Amino acid sequence: MSEPVLIHPGFHKTGTTYLQEVVFANGPSFVQPWSRQLVYDHIIDPHEFAFDAGAAKVAFEAARSSSAVGALAVLSEEGLCGNPFNGAREAGVHARKLKALFDNAYILLTVRSQPGMLRAVYIQYLKAYGRRSPEAFYQPPRYPEFSAFDPDVYQYDRLAECYAALFGKNRVLVLPQELLQRDEQAFVAEIARFTGRDIDLAAQDKGKAEGRNISPSPAGVPFLRLGNHFVSSAFSESGFGNWSAKIGSMFRSMGYRKTPLFRGKTTEFQSLIAGYAGRYASSNTQLQAFCPVDLATFGYETI
Repeated sequence: MSEPVLIHPGFHKTGTTYLQEVVFANGPSFVQPWSRQLVYDHIIDPHEFAFDAGAAKVAFEAARSSSAVGALAVLSEEGLCGNPFNGAREAGVHARKLKALFDNAYILLTVRSQPGMLRAVYIQYLKAYGRRSPEAFYQPPRYPEFSAFDPDVYQYDRLAECYAALFGKNRVLVLPQELLQRDEQAFVAEIARFTGRDIDLAAQDKGKAEGRNISPSPAGVPFLRLGNHFVSSAFSESGFGNWSAKIGSMFRSMGYRKTPLFRGKTTEFQSLIAGYAGRYASSNTQLQAFCPVDLATFGYETI
């Protein structure tokens, strides 16, 4: 059996930047042989039929061999859990690729209560220059050969069970982002227990992850959507011409400012997300088997 690897596939918006730049920062306990770009190049980007596990394994082991001796190799990249904007339909494919690469892996999944996650994913969509309204994003029309957001991507137990089937149930740990927010030491202690590694937070540079991933409030949504119509992006190549980039940037910057305009959007946004109440209770109950802390105490719906 090969040397162990810790794989952290996400989810998105669950403190991943903190883990990558603080907890897993190259040091005596952990090392990241591959950058996020290399994870994308070797695992995420290749089509399932073109994926070359042998070549990827050789590249990874070469990178690991030049890393700190004794440190646990980590792959931390939220793209491994799939693209939420298209329903993360490739999440299982990535999991199988990882199994083809590593026969001795531990899986860390970080999650977030679904109401907060639903809000965060739409804001992230706008930050990526998406244009749909909240209603159109959460409940998109379904067309053959077209994939869009699917709220069931946050039935977290499905991905946990997928990795458990591949690597073993005792190799999968689920931690809620809310534990990190409430008790950083307890959150990190669970990772230390799971990996058998000492983690000295005092020795880490937490400043690297501070002030990152700043998001607008729901009141800023109309400004971001308006600004995005002036900018070409992966979601739409059509704008109003190259001259419009500055106008788009102006409206987008307004979306990050505190403004009395569109305050009603906050209530509207909350009402829309409240419509998903009860949808995830069964999933969260199943997820509890992988999580050492009581999810219900952190606001997760359970049965």
